[in-house]
Amino acid sequence: MSHQSSIVDCDPAYSDFLYMTYGIQNGVDVPPLKDLLMKGGKYYDDCLFSKKRPGTYFNYSNFNYGIIGTVV
Repeated sequence: MSHQSSIVDCDPAYSDFLYMTYGIQNGVDVPPLKDLLMKGGKYYDDCLFSKKRPGTYFNYSNFNYGIIGTVV
């Protein structure tokens, strides 16, 4: 995954999801990534995806590392 994936940090969707991941310390289940990335998901928002085609535009996104960490 690179910073040309078309995935961008977008609030409040990204920050709300990220905040919920902190809940694991309090016994709260971490929400599944699909709740953020799939339409209809609890945290999904169209603003999470750039209108530019992946691979054609650079935009740094912290979110990409969150995805990679979740996959690993």
